[in-house]
Amino acid sequence: MRKLMLGGNFLITGVGSLNYLDNIKDKTVFIVTGSKSMLENGVIGKMEETLHNNECQVKVYSGIRKNPDEDSILAAMKVMNDFCPQVLIAIGGGSPMDAAKIMAIFYEYPQLTFDDLRAGKIPQNRNMLKFIAIPTTSGTASEVTRASVVTFRRDNIKIGLKSDAFMPDVAILDPTLTMTMPKKIVAETGMDAMTHAVEAYCNEAVEDFTEVLARGAVGGLYKYLPISYHEETLQSREKVLEYLSTDYRVTGLTASEALINITPDMSLFLSQDDKHFFQLHGDDPCHEVAKACNSGHVWHGNENMK
Repeated sequence: MRKLMLGGNFLITGVGSLNYLDNIKDKTVFIVTGSKSMLENGVIGKMEETLHNNECQVKVYSGIRKNPDEDSILAAMKVMNDFCPQVLIAIGGGSPMDAAKIMAIFYEYPQLTFDDLRAGKIPQNRNMLKFIAIPTTSGTASEVTRASVVTFRRDNIKIGLKSDAFMPDVAILDPTLTMTMPKKIVAETGMDAMTHAVEAYCNEAVEDFTEVLARGAVGGLYKYLPISYHEETLQSREKVLEYLSTDYRVTGLTASEALINITPDMSLFLSQDDKHFFQLHGDDPCHEVAKACNSGHVWHGNENMK
């Protein structure tokens, strides 16, 4: 377990990082997750045991569905307000983290409404609630960004909201939590991670420091994504988590802030037996990936890249 401090927020990485929860001494902890899988695989149970050993009261809410909307967030808020937690923990993919970010500011600013958020009236700081994010996939990097995406179903739109108050105080990147991902999710979230890193690298306003970090992320993901998918090693899962989250935390980019869009079909590469894409440009993957993205090329698993 390693502890990094980036921009005033902590990033806890490495195998066993979940044990960081043993440092929590606050008396009330509210855990938000998106599905029953975290309950069924024993992760939530382990978290509860650790926190109970610290004499914490714990409440678990598992009602956040994919692409969180107003109704699901408000339903979670009602339970959270009744519990009055000192610590909010979001665990899972991007959806529970996006929901938890909204919940965190609604909790501290009870007068706020979704209309306020859509109008840009979003507070930029939190002073009362401690917020911890724990990803179990490697794609959105929501655990290290100041962005939250909310679905407004009545208007049939998704809106990306931004605030410094959305930034978790602590992000815990424990690769053991990603080992139960189905291959389809490994491919989809892994290529999501790659597109985010490329977006940072190709941004026309990129600074030298950011460019170096983004380049390292592209190269690292290029190397470890095929291993993560085909061999499912703990080291490769750890590398994918760290390359994505460290790059995002320092560059501060989100998908909505980037200047290019890349097709989700890129996830098909990981499922090709010949690993076509990853074999083509081993000398300088970052340059070749970025060049292809800037040219607007759309890849498919068995075609030759010009």
